[in-house]
Amino acid sequence: MSQDSAYRPRLMIDGVEALNLVSARYSTAINSNISNFSATIDSPDLQESTLFGKKVKFFLNYGSEDGLPLFEGFIKQVQPSEKNIKITAFDVRSFLTENSTTLNLTDEHNFDGHNLSSFLKSYITDNININKTLIDVNKINSMNPPVNLTGLRGDFNPYELVKELIDKSIDLTDIQEPLNYFVDVIGNSIIFVKSRRLDSTPSISLSQSNGLISYRYNQRPKKFTANYMNRRFTYGTSPNGTFSIDYQGTEEFPAEKRQMAYLQIVRELQSTKELTLTTSIGHYIGLGSIVYLNTEDKNIAGAHRVVSKSISCSKNSISLDLGVNKSLPNLSKYLSQ
Repeated sequence: MSQDSAYRPRLMIDGVEALNLVSARYSTAINSNISNFSATIDSPDLQESTLFGKKVKFFLNYGSEDGLPLFEGFIKQVQPSEKNIKITAFDVRSFLTENSTTLNLTDEHNFDGHNLSSFLKSYITDNININKTLIDVNKINSMNPPVNLTGLRGDFNPYELVKELIDKSIDLTDIQEPLNYFVDVIGNSIIFVKSRRLDSTPSISLSQSNGLISYRYNQRPKKFTANYMNRRFTYGTSPNGTFSIDYQGTEEFPAEKRQMAYLQIVRELQSTKELTLTTSIGHYIGLGSIVYLNTEDKNIAGAHRVVSKSISCSKNSISLDLGVNKSLPNLSKYLSQ
């Protein structure tokens, strides 16, 4: 934890500041998981029933006053004790994951002709924003290529369906670096974000003399082989031994399934090195942003995408961990069988 006199966090609950904030933690990740925020408040007299479901906004105010909250969401868990009370809140995507929320698609009721963006707008308007606007649909953007829901039938959790379908929208303009989309939030708005190219201008450059406090990483076995529809293809050679994935998918034709299995291999190769950076800068960096590591360690040097962010703080201290992915492999070694 680092000390910083210019750091002044503020927590608003239903528009009223919680003056006795003891500590807070915020975490978010690029895999479209819901962002969560927890806080401990030195106010044991607060009633659990008055907090549950309330809207919270957390302002980090690191270096200057924030114009927008770092986190905005709704309290879903309350844990009172004799000395304090702990709250846990999730962003607005949590309204799409509640157990009572089930989407039943049939021949009579379906979203044929809708793409993922128009489906999400329609579903939220008709099923969530009934009495008041909980999720702002105006910022839900389109994707290229779009994903169509025509012919989709069955029972689904709305947000799990969104996460499944968004994986099918991949920009293959440069086959050497396919760019996928992920779901993120801005305030109470849901947006679709396309991954940035690794040769994009970095949002920050880190070194041991500029913000990088420490780092740690785990290396997992690389998977070079994909099995699909009783077929197989191999990417290059497998010096670490035989590791493979079994791709199921919903694609009808072998060529489509092969392409999606290939892209799954690419993603596996991207994520074999789990790298976590502890830094003193970058608190406001967004998911998917490019971080350049200027270090003598060749295992981690170069451009990376931010895939997760975690901030822990108290009244007088703050720490930041960034999870990043190593750059893509050279796909020119790709061989089909």
